[in-house]
Amino acid sequence: MIVFGVFHSHNYLYAYFYNIGSLCGQASLITYILTLLPGIGERLGLRNKILAILRIYRRYLGILMYFFAFAHISFVKIFFLDSLQGALPQGTSETMGAIAFMILLLLFLTSNNLSLSGLRIWWYRIQRFTYLVMFFVFLHVAFFRLNFLSALMGLVVVLEMASFVVIIRKTGSLTGGKPS
Repeated sequence: MIVFGVFHSHNYLYAYFYNIGSLCGQASLITYILTLLPGIGERLGLRNKILAILRIYRRYLGILMYFFAFAHISFVKIFFLDSLQGALPQGTSETMGAIAFMILLLLFLTSNNLSLSGLRIWWYRIQRFTYLVMFFVFLHVAFFRLNFLSALMGLVVVLEMASFVVIIRKTGSLTGGKPS
């Protein structure tokens, strides 16, 4: 409680750490978008070196994204709690972010080689929850502030949906013929 009180009683410290938290949120959003791009590109038939490199490191980018999201929540919310009620999401934006973060926790916990080999086909099914997260992340950033990053996330959501329409039309399957 003393740590929380020190942070909470000094507005300049609060502003400083809140800004760090905001930057972590932006970094989390950018790395999340980078994890989505290879799938969009593949479904739309786009091939280039950048997408190939992103595909190789997508799982690690997803783990990095989760750490940024955790830092975002910590600096913006957790470090400055002055009551248990303050821990609950306040407003639509925080609620959407909290839902996304809870689902991302499951994805983070299963983003390792042991889970991949142990869960087999279920690993792929669990990781598909990222498409649900995508909507909650978009709503989180859009309800918080309409800016370039929220518009970019909206564009990624539209591209993701368009890529699914393309793959369904090509193959008759949402997974493009890959195991479901």
